[in-house]
Order: sequence, then C-alpha cells, then structure tokens
Amino acid sequence: MEKLRGDNVFTEENKIVVLSRIGTEDSRIFFGKVGELLNLDFGPPPHTIIVLGKLHFMEEEYVKEFGNATSR
Repeated sequence: MEKLRGDNVFTEENKIVVLSRIGTEDSRIFFGKVGELLNLDFGPPPHTIIVLGKLHFMEEEYVKEFGNATSR
C-alpha cells in the first residue's frame, strides 16, 4: 500500500517484531528495521508481524535482548 499511495507512513526504517513459529520447539523472535529483516528466512509459517510505534527505551532493550536481529 505504501508504494501505491506514497504517504511515507511505512518505510524500511520502521521497526518491527517478527514472531516465527511461536509455541513450537523452533520458535524465534526477530527485531529490527524492515529493511534489515526483508531478506531473512523466518522458517516455515506461522508468522506474526508486529509494526511498532515509538518505544520506551526499556521496551526496545527487551526486544533487542530476545530478538535474533537487532536494530541500531
């Protein structure tokens, strides 16, 4: 939608959390900017993508700690 509308609301700089296969033995959590995570292999579904708003610094530290990828 962003490419079609061009509102500059969602870009590769937005931070996201990707939850991959939560509840299974091979579950993983990823955190980073969209551009950093675009080409990662999250494994087979199911996946959940959470688009984040502005985070409190403690929230960002938490997702960095538990995510496989980190944002700068």
